[in-house]
Amino acid sequence: MLVLNPHCQMCEYREHCHKQAVEDDNLSLLSGMNEVQIQRLNRRGIFTINQLSYTFRLRKKPKRAKLSSPTHHFPLRALALRETKVFVHGSPTVSYPPGTRIYLDIEGTPQTHSYYLIGVITSSHGHEQRDTFWSDTSSEPDQVRMFEDFLNYLSRYPDYCLLHFGKYEPNALRRIRTCMTDHYKRQIDDALARSIDILNVIGSRIYFPTYSNSLKEIGRFLGYRWLGPLSSGLQTLVWRDRWLTDHEPSLKAMLIQYNYEDCFALKGVAEFLEKVGAAGFSNSSQDRRGVQVGSTSSLGTENNEWHWYGQTNYVLEEFRSINRLAYFDYQRDRVFARTQRNYIRSAGRQKRPLKPNKIVTLRAAKCPVCHSRNIEALTQTSHEIIDLKFMRAGNKRWITRFASWRYRCDRCGNRFVPISFQQCRKMPKYGRGVISWCIYQLLVGGQNLNRIQRTLLDLFGLRLPNTVAYLFKGAVAEYFKTGYEKILKDLLRGRLIHIDETTVNLQKDKGYVWVLASTDSAYFFYRTSPRAKRIVGI
Repeated sequence: MLVLNPHCQMCEYREHCHKQAVEDDNLSLLSGMNEVQIQRLNRRGIFTINQLSYTFRLRKKPKRAKLSSPTHHFPLRALALRETKVFVHGSPTVSYPPGTRIYLDIEGTPQTHSYYLIGVITSSHGHEQRDTFWSDTSSEPDQVRMFEDFLNYLSRYPDYCLLHFGKYEPNALRRIRTCMTDHYKRQIDDALARSIDILNVIGSRIYFPTYSNSLKEIGRFLGYRWLGPLSSGLQTLVWRDRWLTDHEPSLKAMLIQYNYEDCFALKGVAEFLEKVGAAGFSNSSQDRRGVQVGSTSSLGTENNEWHWYGQTNYVLEEFRSINRLAYFDYQRDRVFARTQRNYIRSAGRQKRPLKPNKIVTLRAAKCPVCHSRNIEALTQTSHEIIDLKFMRAGNKRWITRFASWRYRCDRCGNRFVPISFQQCRKMPKYGRGVISWCIYQLLVGGQNLNRIQRTLLDLFGLRLPNTVAYLFKGAVAEYFKTGYEKILKDLLRGRLIHIDETTVNLQKDKGYVWVLASTDSAYFFYRTSPRAKRIVGI
């Protein structure tokens, strides 16, 4: 299996492999996708970038989702390549401070951690200026002198902001800072504070129709070109090595021209992002170069081929016949073969009443008003208590049905039900076994209430309403309230109490859980502030 990797750019067969990968629409063309991810997609039947582009779905972020770094969506990048369109995902911030803008690009040698060229394009009050700072040797004094000239150049503009692409430039400033005097160290700190990483602005929010987020690919998509056919970061290392040996003026000119083209492309990308931010992300727009820009929020409404009403247009007429015959339970409703004489065909799933395990019959002997025994039974009534019965080998569903009658007294005409049945109707419908099992699965098993309801239906055939499941928490809290207060009283009567607090993330706010502990018990309670002036009367 052909899989492109970061070492391909140093291989002599890179052009051949890249050409074959483009012909095959190989997934490894997407930068950052490793072999494990490709194999996982292959097991799902996805082998090309075009197939991957149809798997992107815009999903709503859960309210209780923890704060984490944004995720890069490979299907969305594949969709951008298929549509040749720039997609904006979410609400990125694309704004630069007013004043002078300085676009920075630094060239260096990674093996020796040395730097030899600093190129800038300065845009100030409608005027544009190009400047270059060069180091003839790889010695440390020569590099320090080059950076000092660069910092002196920055001091001319008090309202500047420094724009760069990636972390190479700020890392270079931090590395050279150790060799500078205190005056220049403060200037470097100020430059780092004013720097803006354009790659960080793009991040996982703006997806260009390119295989990666490199400056070369994004710049070429926006129409910027590099004059040298072999212009690349690796080629500059070759040119610099030859310069240190031969000192040919043409090599220096090619390096400076390459650096300027990088700065010019960086300026174009930054201006493009600013225009996209000014146009807004809610609707699709088009740049003056013809670049289509759209938001992922409109993917669910734009170009929707599925309609709720009207006939569906199929690519093949055979699909219409298949769709007309393919619906739920077709075999039972249309192609019906009766295997039993008394079999009744059913169109859907019907709810069957649960069979009780125990029936308790409650009767009345006399009227509760006049105490007459001349009473007449009218209609039957019942009340069921659904519970779980725990045994040594497991647990099972246990339903107790209390049956009785509505009576009418022949002497006074009073209509009533037995007092014992009235007491049974005051009992909750769900027993303590069901409540204990649900709370155990919630706290110890780590399941949410939706899964607990599904598990009750699958294992015990109990269909639990949504509102009832949420009331179980309050029932358990009320049951343990007496023990909760007793633990607090025992703690306050003791001689030693350990107190601490920790944060908890809620839906809309952050709270704090306090704990009071002794050698044999612990007491927890919730507060909105980390500094409670008065804690449970202490």
